[in-house]
Formats: sequence, structure tokens, C-alpha cells
Amino acid sequence: MPKIFQSLIQGDFGGDHGNFEAVILESNNLFHWWRDNDDNFNWKHGQVIVEGQAAGAGSIIQSNFGSGDHGNFEVVVPLFGPNQRIELWHFWHDNSDVNLPWNRGQRITSDQDNVAGPGAIIQSDFGSDDHGNFEVVVPLIGPGGITELWHFWHDNSDVNLPWQRGQRITGDQDNVAGPASIIQSDFKSDHGNFEVVVPLHAAEGRIELWHFWHDNADVNLPWGRGQRISPNVSGPGVIIQSDFKNGNHGNFEVVVPEGNSFVHYWHDNSDVKSALATRTDDHGFRKRLGLPDPEQFWFGRAR
Repeated sequence: MPKIFQSLIQGDFGGDHGNFEAVILESNNLFHWWRDNDDNFNWKHGQVIVEGQAAGAGSIIQSNFGSGDHGNFEVVVPLFGPNQRIELWHFWHDNSDVNLPWNRGQRITSDQDNVAGPGAIIQSDFGSDDHGNFEVVVPLIGPGGITELWHFWHDNSDVNLPWQRGQRITGDQDNVAGPASIIQSDFKSDHGNFEVVVPLHAAEGRIELWHFWHDNADVNLPWGRGQRISPNVSGPGVIIQSDFKNGNHGNFEVVVPEGNSFVHYWHDNSDVKSALATRTDDHGFRKRLGLPDPEQFWFGRAR
């Protein structure tokens, strides 16, 4: 499993610029690192989150839980479990006092699940109280050794409630090749849609990056397969929604490794089926890109 995946955020600690907060796998230990962004100081080694049991990278967010001025940190990380299984667990830190130790929360996956890669966590706008639910996507080893991508969620109106298994995201024939990234976008009726990018095994040994989405107007609707983003990747991708836009919706932005290159893809969300995209950067440079692939409406540039 990778040592880093969706492991960096900018928190609300700090002065004019929020500190960077990261979770890094070191051997079988997961550590918190942070950087003071006001004084350009070096990164500092924080506390240990998991000692001796971490099986893969952690994913971190800062939530709206908290008893002081700063929201708590929330981390999901795969841990070595019994019978050679790997489980996904939730850890959290009470940021009212930075010297407090990290707390182990609940196990996310069930007794029968075997985790195949890191999970990714967000806090959504679903919820029956003051705290939005936690939403997690994680690859699990399914029947016949095929890896599937699953959604789990936690009702944060009561922190003592157990985690709930949602729906399978990928299809019957899909074989997941790595961890997925999730956001909640501004496409919505009552609740913003979930947007996921995940690598899938393809023909001839290739790995493709695909977009999946869920219409959150009805939680019982199945997940939808979107468009292929890249036909040949060498690792997982990460997605955000930016403030670049031509219409009502900010573009989706994805970064993913392809061989020895690191490539940025983006999607013009003024038309979800658009085969052409227009982009304006801060310097007023405009470039119109043609369709690079007959199946693909995402546009990439290597770095």
C-alpha cells in the first residue's frame, strides 16, 4: 500500500496562513506532521497516531467537531487485523489541546471485510444534527479476489452510533487497482453529489482512471459511472472542484501519475458531456483544447 494518499490538508491553526497538516506512514507507524506557514519553518514531527499496526496510508480532514477554537482532526487508516485481514479504522484528535494524545475511534469495515488499500474521508452536508456525516470510500477484496470500491458513512448526530455500509460504487465487472478519492460537489438538488475517481484494471495490463458519481437527491439511487479520465495511469488520482468555471459549476481538477510524469486533468463542468473545454488562468491566457480521445472529455497536461 502507498505511504501517502490524500494525506495533506491546510488546517485552521496558524496566523494569516493555516498550517499544513499531514499524516505519514513510517514503517508500520502513522505519524502526524505539521508546518507553520506564517514563518516558513521546516516541517515538524507531531504525535504518533498508530503505533506498530498501520498497514497503509492515512487520510486526514479537519471536521466541525470540537470543544475549543479548532475543529478536530479525523483520520482513517488501514490496520493489520486478525487472520491476516486488514481493517479500516477511524482515529481523531481533540484540538482544544494540541498536547492531548490521538484517540482510536470505531472500526469502519466489518468482520468479513478485507481492505485492499487506503480509505478516503470527507465530511458531507448529510446529517440530522449540527455535524455533517462522515463519508468514506475504500477498496475491499470481493468474491473471486476481485477488488471492489465501497462507500461507508457515519451518522454524526450520535458519535456512539456504528459506521454504516453504503453501496458498492464500482460495477460487477470492475476490478479496482488502487485507492479512490472522493469529494462532494456543487451539483445538487438538496445535497451535493458525491464525485469519485478510482483506478481500474483494463485490457493489456493497463490501468485506467475513471470518474463515478452519486446523485444525492435520493440516497437509494445506484452510483453512476462517469467518463474515463486517463487510459493509462501508474497510480491513484485525487480530485477537487475548483473555482474555474464557465457556467454555474466549478471545474473538476484531477492529478494522477502516468509513467514517470505527473499529469493534471480537468473537466469543464458548464456541460457535463462537453467534448471541448475553455480555460482562463490568472494571467489572462486562454487555450481551447480539442478532444484527445474518442471516449474522453477530460483534458490533461503533464508536469
